[in-house]
Amino acid sequence: MMRWSLGLEDAANAIERAVAGAITAGARTPDIAEPGLPAASTVEFGDEVARRVESS
Repeated sequence: MMRWSLGLEDAANAIERAVAGAITAGARTPDIAEPGLPAASTVEFGDEVARRVESS
């Protein structure tokens, strides 16, 4: 949406990097968590992504 609808390429890239970084660091929501491993709530995952965007 940021990229295609709003034309905000830099913002879209920052969000994509933040999501990838959160996943690489081990953050997972229940739908993508490995069975038996801890999962973040949607709010927790979103907060982690926002923190990464703000610090980039």
